[in-house]
Parts: sequence; structure tokens; C-alpha cells
Amino acid sequence: MLFLAGWPAGASAEVLGPLLSKGTLEIGIMEREVDRVVEGGGKSEDWKWWDYPVTIRYGVTANATVSFELSGDPNAMFNEIDVVQYTVGAGISTLVWSHDEFLVSTGLHYYRRLDVYGEPGWCDFQTQGIDWELLGQQPFEIGRVGFTIWGGPTVSYVVLQPQAPCVETNLVGEQVFGGVVGATLPSRMGIVLQGSFVWIDDPEYRLNLGFRF
Repeated sequence: MLFLAGWPAGASAEVLGPLLSKGTLEIGIMEREVDRVVEGGGKSEDWKWWDYPVTIRYGVTANATVSFELSGDPNAMFNEIDVVQYTVGAGISTLVWSHDEFLVSTGLHYYRRLDVYGEPGWCDFQTQGIDWELLGQQPFEIGRVGFTIWGGPTVSYVVLQPQAPCVETNLVGEQVFGGVVGATLPSRMGIVLQGSFVWIDDPEYRLNLGFRF
């Protein structure tokens, strides 16, 4: 974690993945890296973070998938200072166009992160963000192994807000336009491996291990 204008900063811009088939429930855990440049008050800072949210995705219909994420660490440390950190988020993706097995979807994902410090003189802060993606996805099969390749453009807006009584200027992302490319590999036992790279300022990786019901 890096020290940004008086606050340790962390947050999670996210693309949770392509559309699921109707009635499919996917529960997993993700390792996520965030590597951004944020600016405010005439300052520009690097912002890098890792977290491990639990993710839940569900195919409401053949044309719509909802997603949720939750992560929390009540015993996190920064410079030997205790801090309680958690993130909640939710999103929805819908089908835009399809041809044979190739699908194009669009989606929005909103998240909110709060960091609360028990040390006098440290500012609590909240990070809010909203992400949009336009994804193309195509299934492939090599031998008996099936997988899906997906990717497309993304827009990711974040704002880091100090909480009262702190009055420092909000920090916002320097770049908002980027892209994502990923692959999903399901097994016949229901286990799903998924990996992706998101580019906004720098490439950020996502690794997800899940189970489909």
C-alpha cells in the first residue's frame, strides 16, 4: 500500500467477467491488483493495492448476469497502525448482440471501500467507483478442454474521499479509459479458473478460483 496525501489508499476497480447461462450460480475468491495514478489539490500520486474479495455471480436470465463482491480485513496494518478495511460492490451485465456462440455484453459495476483507523491523527477515508465495460466473449474447445476468451474496452472512475473531520482535497483517477482481456476455464467438476488483465494506467491482474452450481 502507498501513502497518498496523508492517507493510505486502496480500492478496487473491477470487471467480474462475461455473461453466465441462465440459472448458473458462481461463487469464488479473487486475487486483485490495482495500480493507478490519482491526482487532486495539484498533486499526483501512485496508488497500488491488492485485495481478496469473495465474488458471487448469477445468471438471472440467458441475457443478464448480476454480480456481488465483499472483502474485509479487521486486522490490517499500515506502518504498524491498526485499520479496519472493507469493500462492497455490485454490478449487472446484459446482452447487446450475439451471433452463433459469439456474445457482446455491456455492464456496470459499483463499489465502495471504507478504511477506518484507530490511531489519533489518521484520516478515515472512503473510496467510491463505478466501472463500465463492453465485452465480447467467444467459447473455444481444444480436445476435451473448453474455455472462453473475452475482452473489450472499459471506463473506470474512482474518487478517494477523506472523512470528517479531515478536509483534504478528494483524489480522482488520472485516467479513466482502458481495456480488459481474460480467459475462463471451467472444469466438469464445477471448478472455474479465471484470469484477466485490466489496463487503465498500468496492467493489473485478476485471478479467480470459483465453483459453479
